[in-house]
Amino acid sequence: MIPDSGDSRSLTIALAVVAMASFVFYRSVVTVFFAQDDFPWLWAAQHLSVDQLIRQFASRYEGGTYVFWRPLSQQVWFWLNLRFWGTSAELFHLSSLVFHALNSILAFLVARSLLKNTTWAAVTGILYGTNPVHFQAVAWPAAFTEIGSSFLVLLSFLAYLHFAASGFTSRRLLWASLAAFVGALMSKEPSVILPVIVVVHLATVGGRALGEIIRSSRFVYAFALLSGLYLLRLIVVGLPPPGAYSLGFGLSSVESALRYAVWGVGVTTPMLWRLLGTEFKPTATVLVVVGLMAGFLLMLALARWGRRYPVVSLGLAWFVAFLAPALLVSQRAPYYASLPSFGLMLILAYAAMQVARSRAMAVLVGLALVLVIAVRFHAVGEEYSANPVPYMGKLAKQTLINIDRLGGLDDIRVLYLVQVPDVERWAYGFEWMFRVYYPGIRRVKYVESREALPEAAWKRADAVVLSIENAIVTRLSLIPVPGPKP
Repeated sequence: MIPDSGDSRSLTIALAVVAMASFVFYRSVVTVFFAQDDFPWLWAAQHLSVDQLIRQFASRYEGGTYVFWRPLSQQVWFWLNLRFWGTSAELFHLSSLVFHALNSILAFLVARSLLKNTTWAAVTGILYGTNPVHFQAVAWPAAFTEIGSSFLVLLSFLAYLHFAASGFTSRRLLWASLAAFVGALMSKEPSVILPVIVVVHLATVGGRALGEIIRSSRFVYAFALLSGLYLLRLIVVGLPPPGAYSLGFGLSSVESALRYAVWGVGVTTPMLWRLLGTEFKPTATVLVVVGLMAGFLLMLALARWGRRYPVVSLGLAWFVAFLAPALLVSQRAPYYASLPSFGLMLILAYAAMQVARSRAMAVLVGLALVLVIAVRFHAVGEEYSANPVPYMGKLAKQTLINIDRLGGLDDIRVLYLVQVPDVERWAYGFEWMFRVYYPGIRRVKYVESREALPEAAWKRADAVVLSIENAIVTRLSLIPVPGPKP
């Protein structure tokens, strides 16, 4: 047990334990190479000047298929990492891992403010940091949007909790909370839900009636105004329809909650709209609006019945509200549920704290938590073999190694990629990978076979055919192109 004396020593011990648990659990991600979407972002970062980077905050990047407005967690994140580490995948992953550890620490600090107990707050941080639900976000730089937005939302909510503890008098803490919230809005869309959580906290933990919140808690309007301006921007600028990605709350909420809490694997369910007999596919803007509506209804329900168990009510509201935008596309494992998972970890730690009243029960709860973490270690090990990101990274890295063995592509301007069925789905990532690591390449074109290469290509001395065969590159050949240079 960590002493709850409130001194700096106990706090330091808890912080160290939580951070170390997160690092140890995800330490192997540093061995994963870049994959797929990482390469377009690396290429964009290579070509963005400081002025262009600043302009990303006023518009959206439309290179390739990326039209989301997430300047902090995408453009700025890749730009800074590239300036510091170059194209070192290990250091990129280490940066993500550091922020994941910081998120675990923030989860601990938020839980400490709510539970008033250092030990069980540390349990919350450990459960959050060792949840396999974070795997893809930690192991894939392109998914840093999940980690970055979680960091800023947790930071904003922590500042708000301290603002509430000050009797709602510290303007400095309020401004800090609002500033972090603005950063979260520029990192990922579900962050817009945070004002709902603030109101739920006031209604449950704060014990205020909804009418009282509306009349006296004017600072809530500042959060609501920022969310409103952000939604207005979504409506005006617009967003593309969602892809095949899913956050996976699932129609079986009990099973989903258990899986989230224990090993982080989501429930496979058909889309809600398909069950209703339609193929309607809502846009991302619609999903965010639905999330706010669901969060508001949940807020009303918890304001009425949630005061008896305020921490549980707040944790449930956090989980459901931040997942609500994805309920309509709920299909598969929750690869992007770092932020909502905190709510369930808080409930799990609170329940354990209530059960562990006696020494014997404390021992049993401790053994159960150890078992949970052990199961999670097994689950995250399976993620390394089942998740496509490590596989795609291995394929990309082996390709670069084989190219270097054959002399590289430094003098190549036009690259023809012979695309075979085994690697057809990875071709998009290969195209940008070649542009990142061989800046001299101006064009990448695909052909189905060497025989399908256009005759004009054989007349260009700077053209090359790259043939990738088998699931992982085992044979790779560069076909010299005869003829004089143009």
